[in-house]
Amino acid sequence: MAHYGLLYTEYRALTLCRAGPVTPGALARDLGVTAAAATGIVNRLRRHGWVRTRPHPFDRRATWIELTPKGRGLETRARKSWIARMEEFSAGLSAAEMSALSRGLGAVERAMRASDRSSAGGR
Repeated sequence: MAHYGLLYTEYRALTLCRAGPVTPGALARDLGVTAAAATGIVNRLRRHGWVRTRPHPFDRRATWIELTPKGRGLETRARKSWIARMEEFSAGLSAAEMSALSRGLGAVERAMRASDRSSAGGR
């Protein structure tokens, strides 16, 4: 995701917004981060013009986070790139290797999130 100027958690935030607006609380929960960390992620994405916030239509206390057209384009490009790379890397693997890879990717994702948390402290 660095190729697109994104931390992994920021990419995940964009993918979570792909289906439609999300609340900051839902975003924090789905990313596995604190509300304060989610706010920082949203602020960075908003500064780049990839997301916007707007009032929730039914709850005056809440806001919605949604992709901008620029953010939707970035999310689509990054997702296609991610899928292509995964297909390329896994093409020659046996069923047993694919199973091991699947288990290992969970560990990789946790490590990426931990790295994002430590990297975000300097932003």
